[in-house]
Amino acid sequence: MKCSEGGTSIDPTGDGDRHWTTHFDELASPDDSLLLAFTHLIKSCLAASQQHLDIKAMLWHQGEADRGSYSQTAADHYYDNLKAVFTYCRQLVDKPTLPIICGTVSHHSEQYDPQVEKSMIQLATEDPNIHMIDMENGTLLDAYHFDAKSAEFFGNQGFNCLIDQKIIEGKKLDLPAVKIY
Repeated sequence: MKCSEGGTSIDPTGDGDRHWTTHFDELASPDDSLLLAFTHLIKSCLAASQQHLDIKAMLWHQGEADRGSYSQTAADHYYDNLKAVFTYCRQLVDKPTLPIICGTVSHHSEQYDPQVEKSMIQLATEDPNIHMIDMENGTLLDAYHFDAKSAEFFGNQGFNCLIDQKIIEGKKLDLPAVKIY
């Protein structure tokens, strides 16, 4: 299942019109909640599969819209907000240890925020089922977004992580080493 939209925050004070926040009551409308839309998507897919769908892992890449240069409140609460989103998603699929594979924001991005990155890494070091791929050297298409080479690199690192964590079977790709928290 894929739920993707650019310019979104996990804090209602962050950048963008739609948010991943678990604080649904702080949004102007439930229509502003990507997390509620994702909930509906997951429940619809589970129902369509007659509950035979086995969700093995979650891929997450986000953080730019919670940067301190846009909202210091969003950056200050990023750790707690991200932890709440991951807890919510795990509860949604009834898997409290669901593996979550994430990536950091490129340090070349104008939207990179060291406070947000520190929060991501802290979560990954505290939770053995969160795997944070260091993308600090990711190259960019524009001032903010990965170019095709870095997007592919992140995807390939995620694939290898799935194999390392025994979520899937397969032959690992031969890739340059990066730090995975």
